[in-house]
Amino acid sequence: MSRNKELISKIGLRLDGRRANELRRIRCKLGVFTQPDGSAYLEQGLTKVLAAVYGPHQVRGGRSKAQHDNAIVNCIYPACVNAATLALIDAGIPIKEYVCACTASLANNDIPMLDISHQEEIIGGPTLTVAALPMSGKIVLMEMSQRFHLDHLQKVLDKALQGCRDIKQILDEAVRLHVRDVGCSTGWASTS
Repeated sequence: MSRNKELISKIGLRLDGRRANELRRIRCKLGVFTQPDGSAYLEQGLTKVLAAVYGPHQVRGGRSKAQHDNAIVNCIYPACVNAATLALIDAGIPIKEYVCACTASLANNDIPMLDISHQEEIIGGPTLTVAALPMSGKIVLMEMSQRFHLDHLQKVLDKALQGCRDIKQILDEAVRLHVRDVGCSTGWASTS
């Protein structure tokens, strides 16, 4: 008997009351710091992330190095990737597409679940983390905590990619609010 049998109740609710296809509550805001060139704050469930971008800057002195316009973001948690995307946008760094990240897993050995909480990850089975370009559907990063049976991989991957698309909409709304309210003390985007 697998440990992940307990992740979804008989009435279809997860440990925190969400359904299998629901994201945790996400709140985000751009421009939370004044010193960096770009910054963002993101809450995803109980995870809270602050991201700051310093640069790009012109190269000083007589060095022949060119100014770099590429940013490398090394994050483990999907919330970090999502916050870093917002901070890069706030810094005015041109991006072709948002990079959004989400997790997915299986409950009851066959029900794909979206946006795995820490508690679910501890008591559940394998977790798939996906960072993607949601508009084009391209996968930037995919990491599994354990192996999935090949029969389940596609439906779990599809669930994670749907989560990336859903998160993109939330981040996009935060960007719209920030642009609209630039200079104001409001600008929070939130899911209920």
